[in-house]
Amino acid sequence: LKGVPGSSVFSQFLAAVGVPSRLTLSELAPSFGDRVVSRNPNMRTPYTKELTFSNKTAEGISWEMDDSSLNVQETPQMQDGRVSSPMPQPKIFFISPKRGDLAPGETVTVRVTFNPNGSEDYVASLPIYIEGQEDPGRPYLTLTLQGSGVYPRLTFDTGMVTLPAVPLGVPSRALFKIRNEGFEHIEIQHRLPLTCPVPLSLNFPNGNVLSSAEREIPVVLEAKGGNA
Repeated sequence: LKGVPGSSVFSQFLAAVGVPSRLTLSELAPSFGDRVVSRNPNMRTPYTKELTFSNKTAEGISWEMDDSSLNVQETPQMQDGRVSSPMPQPKIFFISPKRGDLAPGETVTVRVTFNPNGSEDYVASLPIYIEGQEDPGRPYLTLTLQGSGVYPRLTFDTGMVTLPAVPLGVPSRALFKIRNEGFEHIEIQHRLPLTCPVPLSLNFPNGNVLSSAEREIPVVLEAKGGNA
């Protein structure tokens, strides 16, 4: 050790014991992924996911979750030039139940609700405590909720369409799909480039209308080559 005469090596014996968690969660970081948000607030619907909390020990446990981070700050409203009472805002995430008792070997279902109100990413961390834990000021577990709100949009099953090589005079065709994410009814229209080395055309074998019932349609891209 530097500064210790006659000592160049320092060794210290360390020991640790791993113990199983008294409370087991089916997921510690459940994600809702991308969820469509209607631009009309009256048309929005929440999304749900179920988790399981299990006690795999030989003793009963009591658990409680702190969901104070889920509270949405209410914004005061202006009415007739005066500030009125703030309008209640729905929580982005809601979870129930928030506490409970588990007998040895018992499992409980916890429902998580995701209610995005805009096109953005949402993350919330909920500390979980159990009765009799060694350090009551530190969460025994932390549940992280994740989700993203997206406005209605169209997506494609591929980011690039490659036409196969064919002999001269034989049309080259490739298939791709357009997917509807959130639109009640939309008609697909297209415009081809004014200048292109080869004539291109788009065909819609199943029609060009997407709806809540017809969420995906195929499209055939065709290039007509020159004569041999």
